[in-house]
Amino acid sequence: MISREKADAIRALADADGYIEPIAVVNAARNRTHPLHEEFNWNEREAAQSYWLDTARRLIRFVKLEIVIQHRTIQSVAYVCDPDRPPKSRRYVDLTVAAQSKNMAQQVLLSEMERITAAVRRAQQVASVLGLRHELDLLLSNVQEVVAAADAAAAKARESASKRRRQSARGRRAEARA
Repeated sequence: MISREKADAIRALADADGYIEPIAVVNAARNRTHPLHEEFNWNEREAAQSYWLDTARRLIRFVKLEIVIQHRTIQSVAYVCDPDRPPKSRRYVDLTVAAQSKNMAQQVLLSEMERITAAVRRAQQVASVLGLRHELDLLLSNVQEVVAAADAAAAKARESASKRRRQSARGRRAEARA
């Protein structure tokens, strides 16, 4: 959260139509007396290091993992924030490593759910301001229906595959007896 003074300083940088470019914020903050000046690291060496670390984090998030689960190929991120990382660390852990510990897996999933909850809450706030809350609620209920239908279809597919395996096994046993 930022102070009202800083929020007002940012609002003052928007053009007459309400648009604002991040470079406008940076340029205004270069002035040592500007309320946003202290929000930036003006040491170019440190700022470069920070930028490089942000780039590294972005690249880590781009790595994908492809795994087959019950005849279905799942593509996911390969690395997630390590829930057991030391304080002030931004360490990541391979998702397959996290899966080996039920506790860690649950912590990772909880973190993902917290992000989803925050994103939905933000969307609800934005939708309310835009006068589109009802439309968002309809979309969210549609998403829940789609997820439920996908879950039902996956369960049916698993059942069909299991039935085919049982039938195939019976056929092999019958052939072996013959």
